Amino acid sequence: MLNRKSFLSIIGLFLVLSVLTGCTSSSAPAIAQVADPWQYKGVSMNADDPTLRHYVWEMACPPYGPWDKIQLHRYVKETANPQCIPGRRHDDPRKVLFFNPGTWDRAIHATEDMLSQQWYFAANGYDFYAIDYRTAFLPYFDYDQFAALGFADALAATADWTYDVFREDIKACVDKAKKTSGARKIFMSGFSRGGFHLVAYAAKYADDLKGMISLDGSGLWRNVENPNTQRTVDQFNAAVASFKAGTYAPYPLFLADGGGSERTRFGALYPHSRNTVTRAPANTVSSLDTDAALIKAALAAFNPDDIPAPPQSVSDLLAYAFYWTWGKGRLTNVYGGFSTIDVLVRYNAQLSRFWPNIQNLEAGFMTGYANCPFLDYHNTTAVTLPFLFIGGELGCPGGACQTPGAGGYMIPTDDRTVAYRAGYGHVDILIGTRSVADVKAVELDWMNGRL
Repeated sequence: MLNRKSFLSIIGLFLVLSVLTGCTSSSAPAIAQVADPWQYKGVSMNADDPTLRHYVWEMACPPYGPWDKIQLHRYVKETANPQCIPGRRHDDPRKVLFFNPGTWDRAIHATEDMLSQQWYFAANGYDFYAIDYRTAFLPYFDYDQFAALGFADALAATADWTYDVFREDIKACVDKAKKTSGARKIFMSGFSRGGFHLVAYAAKYADDLKGMISLDGSGLWRNVENPNTQRTVDQFNAAVASFKAGTYAPYPLFLADGGGSERTRFGALYPHSRNTVTRAPANTVSSLDTDAALIKAALAAFNPDDIPAPPQSVSDLLAYAFYWTWGKGRLTNVYGGFSTIDVLVRYNAQLSRFWPNIQNLEAGFMTGYANCPFLDYHNTTAVTLPFLFIGGELGCPGGACQTPGAGGYMIPTDDRTVAYRAGYGHVDILIGTRSVADVKAVELDWMNGRL
C-alpha cells in the first residue's frame, strides 16, 4: 500500500495549488498590477521545510483557445516572508535559474526531496523558475474523443503551436522571472527536448542569459550540411499546409501521444500491487491485457544478467518498460541502481500526454542543415555564452560524446564543459538516485563559478 506521503504527493500533482496554513493571512492584495497578464494561482510549501515555497502564475496566450495558456512556477527559499506574499525579490538576483522541461515533461516537482531539482536549487540559494507549456493543459482524452466531445476546432488550432510559439511563451516567462527576481540576466537549463528549446531561445534572446545548461538535451551539436536531405522553403510551406489539412502522411495527427500514460498512471495508483485494477487474485500482471505485447516480452524474454527476475507485479512491469524503452538502460537504468521505481512512477504520472506534431514536422525540415535558412531555431553562430552539457547513455552512448570534428558544436563558445555520466539513463540525469552529487551539485558549482 502507498504510504500517506507518497499518496499525497501523487494526488497533489493534479490539484490546483492553494495557500497553505503555514503562511499567515494578509489583508493586502496579492501584488495587483495594472495590465499584468499573469494571474496568481497560489502557493504550496515543501513538506519537510516550510521555508521552501512553490508559487504559480498563469497567463492566457493568443489565440486564446481553451488550452492556449502557460504557467510559470517559482521555487524559492524564504525565511522573511511569513505571509507568502508572491513576487518578493530574491536575496541574490545573480542566482536565478530558468528550466525548460522536456517532451511531455512538466514544471512541477516529482518528489518532495532533493532529487527534485526545483527543491534542490531553491534550498541552495537559487531562485528557480520553470514553464508549463501549453501542452500541460491538454485533456487526457483518447485522440478520437476530441472531436466527439466538441473540441475539433481547438484541436486543429494546435497545428500552430510551433517552436517559435513556444519560444515566445518561454520569453514571456523569462521576462516575468526577471522582473520578479530583479535579475538582469539568468541561467537557463533544459532537459531532453528542453535542450533544444534552450538553444532556440539563445538563438534569439541570448542577451537574457548568462549561461546555458543542457541536461542530456538535444541541441548541443551542429547538424552537418547534407544537401541530399535538405528541402526548400516551398516544400516546407507545402508540408505545413498539408499538415493543417490533415493530409501530411508522416504526421496524420495534430498531436503526438506520449504513450504508456495509462500504464504509468495505473502504476501510480497501485505501485506495489501484484494485481490489476480489481485486485482480484485471478487478475495478475500476466493478464493485464492493456499491454499484452510488453508483458509477453517481459515474461518470456528477460535475461537474468539484465534484470533480477521476470516481472511479477505492476511495479516490475513498469521497471521493465522503463529499462528497455529506447534500448537497454537508455531511458532509465533502474536495474543498475540509477533510479527507483517509486520515483519513476511519480515522475511519469505527472507527464503531459500529448506534444504538438507541428514541432516534429519542423525538426524534420531542419535535418541536413547546419543552419536552416527558413527556420531560425539553431542560428547560434553569434552565441558565446558559457555552456554546460551533462549526458548519459542516450546523449553520450558509451562515453562517445560528439567532438568538433563530427559536425561541430552548435554553441561557439570557449567556455564549454561536456560531462559524461556512465551508466545513466536519460531520465536518471534528471531524477536519478545519484543525480544530486553527479548532476545537480555539478550544475550548482558551475553556476556559482560564473555569477
